[in-house]
Amino acid sequence: KWRSQFQESEFKKWDVGSPSCCGLVFNYFCDKFSIKFPDDFKVLAKEADIVDGALYKSAKDVFQYNSPFRKFSLAISNAESEKKRHDLQKILIKNLGLVPESQLLKIPVIKKAISCGLKIRTEKLNYYKKHTTVKGNTSFIDIKNPKLSRWHMVPYYLYPDLLYSVSIGIEKTGNSIAYHIGVGYNVWSKKENNTHLGELMKQYGGGGHKGVGATQAKTHDEALK
Repeated sequence: KWRSQFQESEFKKWDVGSPSCCGLVFNYFCDKFSIKFPDDFKVLAKEADIVDGALYKSAKDVFQYNSPFRKFSLAISNAESEKKRHDLQKILIKNLGLVPESQLLKIPVIKKAISCGLKIRTEKLNYYKKHTTVKGNTSFIDIKNPKLSRWHMVPYYLYPDLLYSVSIGIEKTGNSIAYHIGVGYNVWSKKENNTHLGELMKQYGGGGHKGVGATQAKTHDEALK
């Protein structure tokens, strides 16, 4: 219904083929208005496409932070609080077009946030190594630490031959707690995905698309079932 009512205009664009909003906006302004952006803007748009579209070369590539923009993304996604996340975003939005990325990396608050993000990355990888079990071509992890967010690509990094991964994680909304059950397909696998995971999870009150699906349970026992 929403799609049928959508009308494109000079500032409204529909492109399901665009991996990211950042890339969509960048390409639109380049094509529509012939704007010549600085080279680092082009790199940013490309990195956004890779991150949002999961277009990494390999599972190992997901956890490489060789470019400044991936380091910024790491810092923002692992901020200690919403306030610190917003503060980082404000600094980056204000300075990305004015200050070279190499200089932004030296700003104390950003430098500290990146260091914190790398530390959390290591902690998450170690947690997954310790608690992930593998049966056949499928991995399973029950994340009982409420402070540890799911990182659904980690299993494919640790076990490249996997076809699927299943995880249970705790989600808090105010005072309520729910258990998130997520399933995913290893996009780097040489074997084809013959199961529509979204349709599978619909049977349990959830949904998704062919390569990723999820649902929720009220209790941990229900999630395990």
